[in-house]
Amino acid sequence: MFRFGLILLVALCATIGAGCGGDDDEDPRPTRTERSEDNETPTPQADEEETPVEGETPSEGEELSYDDLISLTITDLDEFWTNMVPEIYSIDYEPLAAIGPYFVSTGDVPQCGDAAADPSELVGNAFYCPLGDFIAWDEETLFPQLFGDYGDFAVALVLAHEWGHAIQTRGEVSGPTILKELQADCFAGSWTAFVDSGESNNLILTPGDLDEAIAGYLQFRDSPGTSVDDPSAHGSGFDRVNAFEEGYNSGAVRCADYVNEPPVVIPLEFSSQEEFDSGGDLPYEDIAPLITTDLEAYWGLLMPELFATDWIPLTAIGPYFVSEPDTLPVCDEREPDPEEYAGNAFYCPADDFIAWDEEVLMPELYSNFGDFAVALVIAHEWGHAVQARAGITGPSTLDLEQQADCFAGAWVAYVILENSENLTLSPGDLDEAIAGFVVFRDAPGTPEDDPDAHGSAFQRIGAFQDGVINGAEACLKYAS
Repeated sequence: MFRFGLILLVALCATIGAGCGGDDDEDPRPTRTERSEDNETPTPQADEEETPVEGETPSEGEELSYDDLISLTITDLDEFWTNMVPEIYSIDYEPLAAIGPYFVSTGDVPQCGDAAADPSELVGNAFYCPLGDFIAWDEETLFPQLFGDYGDFAVALVLAHEWGHAIQTRGEVSGPTILKELQADCFAGSWTAFVDSGESNNLILTPGDLDEAIAGYLQFRDSPGTSVDDPSAHGSGFDRVNAFEEGYNSGAVRCADYVNEPPVVIPLEFSSQEEFDSGGDLPYEDIAPLITTDLEAYWGLLMPELFATDWIPLTAIGPYFVSEPDTLPVCDEREPDPEEYAGNAFYCPADDFIAWDEEVLMPELYSNFGDFAVALVIAHEWGHAVQARAGITGPSTLDLEQQADCFAGAWVAYVILENSENLTLSPGDLDEAIAGFVVFRDAPGTPEDDPDAHGSAFQRIGAFQDGVINGAEACLKYAS
C-alpha cells in the first residue's frame, strides 16, 4: 500500500455557461466509454450480514426489452435535458444531431471529424462526437454484453454518461479530461434521480437498478495507478461512483458547477515497478494485525473528540474456522451455529469481540478483490464496536449499518491523509472497497425496516464515501 492525499481538481475556467471557450474544434476527439482491462468486476449479488448469497442481475418484475430500453432511454434523456439545460446554462436545449449504433464487423462505423475511424478503437466502446454532435455505440459487443451481464440500467447509464458530454458541448464546458468525465457521471446521476423520483414519463427504476449502476462504474473505471493527468483518464471506480452519487443527491445544478467547485478526486499512483507488480496488496497474513492495530490507534484518538469518552480496547479480535468447532466464538452464551458463522464476520456486543470466517470469507475476498476488501470488513465491524461504546442504538438496523460503513470510510480518510503510522493506501484499494459493497449488499427489494437490513450497494457506498470525504463527524447523522 502506498499513499497520496485528497485533492481538488483545478478548475480551468472561471465561469460555466458563457465565454468559457468550448468550441467544437477545440478538442475534436470523441469522449469514450471503455471497459477497464485490469481485472474482473463483480456482478451484483445479494447478501445478508457479511455473507454473500446467490443471485445474478438483481431486479423485481420484468426488465424492458433491449430495443424498448434504448428507445425509451433516448426519449427520456432528451426530455430531461430539454427542461434542465435552460436551468443550468440559461440557454435553450438543442437536440443531438444523431444517436445510434454501429457494427464494426460490417464496417458500418461512424466517423468523428476528418480522421478515418480506427475500427479497433470502436470495439466494446461508446462515445459522443462533439464535431458531429452524435452519440454512437458498439451494437455487437458493448451494449448486448452489458445488458446480459448487468441488466437494463447499466446500458441506460452509458447513454446517460455520453449525453452528459453533449450537455457539456452545449454549455461550452472547458477543463481537463477527468473533470469532464466526472461531470458527465454527475449529470448521469442527476437524470437517474429524476427517473427514481417518479417524474419520468417513460421509465421507472426497479430494485437493484442503482446497484447495476455501481457495478457498471467498476466495469468502466481507470486501471489502478492511472494518473489524473492522463489525457484519457475517466477516474477510479471510487471517483466515478462519487460523482454519480453527487449528481443523484444534489442535482444537475451542482454538476454544472464542477468547473468552479470541482469534485474531490483521490489520485493514487504506483511508486515503483515492484509496487505495480504486486498490485499494492499486503501479504494476506499481515492484513489483520496491521488493520486492527491501526483501527485501535485511530479510535483511540477520535473517541474523546467525537464522543467525549476514552476508547476502550476490544476484549478480543480474531478469526475462526467453521470446520473446527472449537474455534467458533461464543456470543452472549449462545451455542455457535456453524451455518450462521460460515462466510460471515460480526461484532458481538455482549462480549465485545470481533470475529470473522478465516476459512472462506476473508481468503476469498483477498483472492477475488485484494487486501482492502478484507480491511473494509474489519473496519465496518469496528464501527459497531464504536457504536456500543458511544451508546448509539438506532433508530433502525439500517441506520446503524450505514453509520458503521461511514465510520469505516472516516478511518480510510485517516489513512489517505498519511496520519497512520502503520498503513498507506495503494491504487485500487478504494475500488476494492466499492467491489466489496457490491457483493455485500441487501437483496433487491429488501425493506428498509427489515431487522437484518444493511442497505443496497448504492446506499452503503454513499455512506462509506461520506466518511472518506467528510470525516467521522459526518457519520453522526446516520444514527444516535
